[in-house]
Amino acid sequence: AIAYIQKFDANLGGTELLEPMKKAFSLPALKNHEKKIFLITDGAVWDPNPVIDLVRKSTKHGRVYTVGIGNGCSTFLI
Repeated sequence: AIAYIQKFDANLGGTELLEPMKKAFSLPALKNHEKKIFLITDGAVWDPNPVIDLVRKSTKHGRVYTVGIGNGCSTFLI
């Protein structure tokens, strides 16, 4: 399994976060629980402003916790 994983290459040209974040916010939270979204990314987002705007508008529905990994991560977004 380790040899197989070491062959992985995930350089697909960018990180698309807006649509996955929209989907995460559209899913129902558990009854009597606040929604918590953990965003872990190693990539830079081409235009982080729509993602940030979505999170700002959706904070009444839950919280987003972010973790940036590596040198390519957007410090503005995270």
